[in-house]
Amino acid sequence: MLITGYKGKGKEKGYLQFLLNINRNWNEFVGLVLSTTANRTNKMRKGLLEHFIPTVLHE
Repeated sequence: MLITGYKGKGKEKGYLQFLLNINRNWNEFVGLVLSTTANRTNKMRKGLLEHFIPTVLHE
């Protein structure tokens, strides 16, 4: 492990950078997905409220 680590220090650094980039992109992707699903659920909730409140008030 140590020997291969010393041999391929440049490669290892590149690999770590690669992993960090994936992690950063993944975080952005997850954030995007969460924000879009949150917007969708808010719209759905608003739609449900607009649908149910009048029926409740009229009864």
